[in-house]
Amino acid sequence: MKVDMVYGAPVLALAITLAQGGAEASGRSSHGLLPRGDALVHEAEAAPAHAEASCARRGPVEIPAAPAEERRRLIEEFQRRNGAEWAVELSRLGRTVSSASRSVDAEQPAVRMDETEARTLAIALVKRNADLFGLSSAEVDALTVTVTGEPEARRVELSGTIPRAGYEAFDSVAKSVFTIVAFSNDGRARFVGGRPQEVPPFELCTTPLLAPTDPRIHAQVIGRTLSFYDFGGLSHSAGEVEVGDIRSTSLTIFVHYPQGAGDPMRLVLAYAVHVEKGRLPWTFIVDADTGRLLETQQDFDT
Repeated sequence: MKVDMVYGAPVLALAITLAQGGAEASGRSSHGLLPRGDALVHEAEAAPAHAEASCARRGPVEIPAAPAEERRRLIEEFQRRNGAEWAVELSRLGRTVSSASRSVDAEQPAVRMDETEARTLAIALVKRNADLFGLSSAEVDALTVTVTGEPEARRVELSGTIPRAGYEAFDSVAKSVFTIVAFSNDGRARFVGGRPQEVPPFELCTTPLLAPTDPRIHAQVIGRTLSFYDFGGLSHSAGEVEVGDIRSTSLTIFVHYPQGAGDPMRLVLAYAVHVEKGRLPWTFIVDADTGRLLETQQDFDT
């Protein structure tokens, strides 16, 4: 695995080695990061070649990790609302609660709970702490709720995808919620959490300085050599990218997630250049304002 540098910070390219000047690119797949589809392609094609430089907030936008004092207050607020016995984990940015759990007495007689009661208690718990999870009460109401498990150990899942206001066309910054509430034998929740909302509120200009047809965009892709490892660990070359291998170019907001606690998050308006070589798909992420190649992704499993 190679660690590439983007904006002066290390970025794990999901085991991808960027091919530069005929060098090979290899790695493992990355799924669900980029918006795809004709709607975004059409939006990108309609963008002007040179947008106004006064666009509200040009990228990259950097969202710093929360300072220690803010992290401490977040944990204390969750415990104030729910009880000091809860152990709280925060997201990597430290701006939302990732999960919380409490110890239970396994010897206590089991309390049986029907699905309706489990559903009601789970929704109440998540709504009571919605802001700490990076959600609103209305967003919680819009989630799909599923109840599973035995009456003595119910499990409730709240899931859904919520478009981000003002950035509805960009799936990469939508709120993708999957929260679990697990109940113990005492009839109380013993765990709540799941996929944290890692993208806090932000402001980013979505009018690119470069059009998708600008030669600087595809110049970052054409001529690069692609390779991959098979399940046995053997390297295979897929050849160099040619013009005919480019399937689409779509506008996206590229999210560089923090790799560890204390690292910032970066958001960049970019083009996702989708390539198919030898029936195998790759995606090149190119800065839509500068034409700089940010990342290469292998979109298939090996």
